[in-house]
Amino acid sequence: MTGWHQVTINIPSDYWGMNVYIRFHFVSDWSVNYYGWYIDDILIQGERIAPGQEPPTPPVDPYPPNGELDVPTTLTLSWSGGDDPGGNNENIRYDVYLGLSQDSLTLIASGLTEKYYSLPYTLNENTEYFWKVVARNIVNGRSTEGGLWAFMTGGGGSGGGSFERNEDKYFTVGPFSISGSTSAYLTFWHKYNILPGKNGGVVMLGFRGVDTDGDGPDNTSDIDWLYVTPLTSYSGNLLLTDSEGQPVIWRDDFGRRILWCWNGKSSTGTFDWEFAKVDLLPYVPESSRDEVYVRLYYKQYGQGTGFGWWIDDLEIRVSRSDSLPANASATDKWELYEAVGEEIGKLSRSGTHAWWNHNGEGGDDYLKSGIDNSLITRPIDLTNARWARLSFYTRFNINSLSGAPPDCVRVEVSADNGLTWTAITLGVRWGWGVSGSEYNESGKSMTGIDSGNGWVEASTLSRLSVDLTPWRGFVVLLRFRVVTTNEDGYNHYEDPTSDIKGVLIDDVVVYGVSLLTGVEGSTRDAATEQCCGDTVYLEWWERMMQTYGDPQGVEL
Repeated sequence: MTGWHQVTINIPSDYWGMNVYIRFHFVSDWSVNYYGWYIDDILIQGERIAPGQEPPTPPVDPYPPNGELDVPTTLTLSWSGGDDPGGNNENIRYDVYLGLSQDSLTLIASGLTEKYYSLPYTLNENTEYFWKVVARNIVNGRSTEGGLWAFMTGGGGSGGGSFERNEDKYFTVGPFSISGSTSAYLTFWHKYNILPGKNGGVVMLGFRGVDTDGDGPDNTSDIDWLYVTPLTSYSGNLLLTDSEGQPVIWRDDFGRRILWCWNGKSSTGTFDWEFAKVDLLPYVPESSRDEVYVRLYYKQYGQGTGFGWWIDDLEIRVSRSDSLPANASATDKWELYEAVGEEIGKLSRSGTHAWWNHNGEGGDDYLKSGIDNSLITRPIDLTNARWARLSFYTRFNINSLSGAPPDCVRVEVSADNGLTWTAITLGVRWGWGVSGSEYNESGKSMTGIDSGNGWVEASTLSRLSVDLTPWRGFVVLLRFRVVTTNEDGYNHYEDPTSDIKGVLIDDVVVYGVSLLTGVEGSTRDAATEQCCGDTVYLEWWERMMQTYGDPQGVEL
């Protein structure tokens, strides 16, 4: 959609009579932003209200507080505000709405003259309720709606209960290594509804071997926690006070004050998902990078907590420079292999050819140390695709041990001709162990499901997404990337007795349905060109040498 679009926004009555600012906030998730956001002809207009015709002020300060937990099931609702600006409160009436969702509130009391209402029934236990109050002036007919508030009931009764809402909570990820890395980032998506002031979420990093008390490096058994600031910034701060109103300073193990945090409502008050990113390398000394932990810490100090903090898609994204110099003897290890005799069916799934990443030097057919090799498709046209999926068959024998990095193979997609790549594996590798060695009734497993001779189809790998629909509308490249560690004593195989060596790939197909015809097609049929418009060819690319090899032009 192109061209200018008119946008009209009603300013809530909560802000009438106040000096306000309007901010246009452009939020990025670090992906390509195309051409930007253009704004013009900003106009604020409204109606001047005559004296005596003003609406009531908004109802505020609800009880239970917004976001309160463990609320008694026998309850009196109350609020303040909702007054007549002229002082004639005898003209004001209150209507109360209550429901189990914000979209299905029911009028439970009307025409109240007091700012409270005792519920004539018992609420359900452990249930979330939403409510609001509307203040009406019965003389001029104007009304003002308060905010939408919510609370969660506890285990029943009229007592307060002992819910642990003011106890800190956290979860920890790790250990993992970022030693030898050129970049290391923590990324995740989260949303939160946390009562500001004394509650908030922060990120902390844990590691060992740093002097935090001035008497030499700490005991190696101690993990010290450092408060860190994300690149995407925190949204609020913590103003902690004790029972006498005196400030409380919260510090990490290094004496750093923990002040800024995430609280309020995420995504500029919409309680939607937002992206967070933390650069790990500036915070962790090189001597401590072999064992690193991440802790997402939810500080709950009092005054209610809100609804909490949701976190998803957490990743530690680590990259490194090539472990061997550019003039090293290690070269690209992708070989277009021609199987003969009994090898057919084992080293090729169909026909006689398959791509094989292996180390044939010295009679060893396992993976080569310290490589970063990619097998890249020719451009695949998804411009008119309604949906598209990737299919291929693979055999592999990959060490399951961790490393920096571990031996891994993954699939990546580029929509900008190879400038940037996005992995469609869940983590740094699509699996480990020996392909086809695990079975699961769901049809997926860490090693994939054996279809014969250890060959597994891509969709049976539980750590690989084969859906390419997110890239419809683009011409894309796919690459099959093998990265191995250069650590001493690291075996580049899981099972030395297996006849599967290294990584084999065969029968690569991208298939789907076209928006133009609705007919299913695939890259295996160059004549129809329904989905991708071309047959998939693979060429090798050797990162350490920063060169491309000659396209082989052989269909898989």
